[in-house]
Amino acid sequence: MRPLPLSGFLNLRLVVFLALAWVTGCATSRAQGLAGSDSWMEFLEHGDECWEKGDLDAAIRWYGLAIRVDPEASPPFRRRGQAQLFKGNLDDAIAMKNRACLRYDLGLYGQALEDAEKSLAVSVLREDRDYAALLAMLCRRRLGEHDPSTPALRRVFAGRDGDSWKDWPATIAAFLRGEISESDFLLAKESTDAQKTREQGCEAWFYAGTVRLVDGDVATAVDCFNKCVGTKMYMFAEYSHARAELARAQKEK
Repeated sequence: MRPLPLSGFLNLRLVVFLALAWVTGCATSRAQGLAGSDSWMEFLEHGDECWEKGDLDAAIRWYGLAIRVDPEASPPFRRRGQAQLFKGNLDDAIAMKNRACLRYDLGLYGQALEDAEKSLAVSVLREDRDYAALLAMLCRRRLGEHDPSTPALRRVFAGRDGDSWKDWPATIAAFLRGEISESDFLLAKESTDAQKTREQGCEAWFYAGTVRLVDGDVATAVDCFNKCVGTKMYMFAEYSHARAELARAQKEK
């Protein structure tokens, strides 16, 4: 679950023109005429501005325009899903996954599992499918299943070797299935890119902590969750999950 990039402002006249194009139903053709592969970032930022002003409908329209510009960019899908969740509309796959994450944080693992699997069933982007599947596997571990993979979840990662340099989500899945050791998993999070190491570290420490917790090793689990929080990857779901686990651990003392 990667941070969401933001860019600068569009030319004001272009903003007005494109906003009007959206209203008249011409957004698709106008968006296709934009130059530059990062144009979707501009629309993402305008959506964020509308959200900050409390206009969720306008924000959703801007995120939709960003998706039309580049259907392969995942941040606009995530933002639109979050906005849909706030509006109470769970038809969006990302909104469903966001609710799954919230329910996981509350310890409602059965309900979170239902939402994660529904999100997986309708997700389009591979990254979204990967993390919906990982959340479903995580819920199954919390519900007491030693092997959290169903045939549907195994198909998500089928044919992917789990080499962290190439496929980090598949490496996480292999760890949750018990196919690689904790020490190898934590070693796999390392990268020559410091930011990537930090991001994968946030995720790795959380998943390692969860497996420890399920196995009854609370002290080591808490240590792992603290290391996850220490990465300060505030926008990652795993960061939120780790904080929720630490809060529960504190209450249970």
